[in-house]
Amino acid sequence: MGENTFHVRLIDRRVVGADWLQRPSHIASVPRIIFSSLKGGVGRSTALCVAAAAFASRGVRVLAVDLDVEAPGLGSMLLTPETTPPAGLLDYFVEANLGQSPDDMFPNLVAPSWLGAGEGIIDVIPALGSSTEKYPENVLAKIARAYVGSADGQSDGVSFRLRALLEYASSIRRYDVIFIDARAGLHETTGAALLGLGAHVLLFGVSQPQTFAAYNILLANLAIVQPDEWEGLVSVVQAKSRANVESQRDFAEKFRRMLTDRLAAKPVEVAVDLERLRTVFDVEWIDGSEESDKTAEATLTENGEQFSVSHILESEMFRDFDPLTEPDRLASTVYTAVYGSFLNMICRVIGQEAWDSSNG
Repeated sequence: MGENTFHVRLIDRRVVGADWLQRPSHIASVPRIIFSSLKGGVGRSTALCVAAAAFASRGVRVLAVDLDVEAPGLGSMLLTPETTPPAGLLDYFVEANLGQSPDDMFPNLVAPSWLGAGEGIIDVIPALGSSTEKYPENVLAKIARAYVGSADGQSDGVSFRLRALLEYASSIRRYDVIFIDARAGLHETTGAALLGLGAHVLLFGVSQPQTFAAYNILLANLAIVQPDEWEGLVSVVQAKSRANVESQRDFAEKFRRMLTDRLAAKPVEVAVDLERLRTVFDVEWIDGSEESDKTAEATLTENGEQFSVSHILESEMFRDFDPLTEPDRLASTVYTAVYGSFLNMICRVIGQEAWDSSNG
């Protein structure tokens, strides 16, 4: 080396974790439902596939989005190789950081699913498009670039980009509901989905100690950001549930108590000198604290509407399910027995008639 030679070290800096620090967005005009879990293998994507097919059979217009760009799978369940669009959500994140707008990219991101052949429709935005799948060696580089931030140096976060895309999609196509398959774990995209989309959040888990331990971490972090805004926005789905009422009830109560402790609005405590008030006002005093406790307990254990819980039964029929090769599994008489409780939960969220009382 010459004496004028020198080395330059380039340090790539970006803001991380920003999507976990925002307050929960207000509910969107078109209902959005996040399918999320902290561990994989709980049947989250299969449940979304079943729900999309079930509601499309009722005439509902569904948009399904695969946000799990690191482990894509929803696109291959809902689309054939021939109908997969050229670009996917990963391409959108990369190009949006370079200034591309949703209206520029949307036509190349979305494709209709063969499952929407009934009265409704299922449009799909896969994680990876057909052009990316032709050159899989580029995926890791695209993932790295997707989270770098915008070209002008301003990091708006994943939720900003995704929210803009969903709002544009809703403005040009009259969807009735948007299903979003989130990445498992505590990734930035998970924070974007849970906090930034104005969506109803479904938390999938199985009845195991590690499920409650993992969700305790998640809920503790969600509680940092406006905990009293979560009531009515979160539901729990017990996956791979046994057909045992006591077991289901035990799972539901554990989750409801954890959610209530972490996310429910707490009453404001005001220091009042009751003894002094008793001497000032000549009225009959009744201690209602015990009755209040009973009422609160009834709300938690009987209604459970603060944070509702549904159950998807363990079924060999839907283990390693591939709808392309096993479309008969998506007949209503087949999936209702396994997913009936879960589908009724979604009915309540989007204002549909209960599943078990309909022709669907």
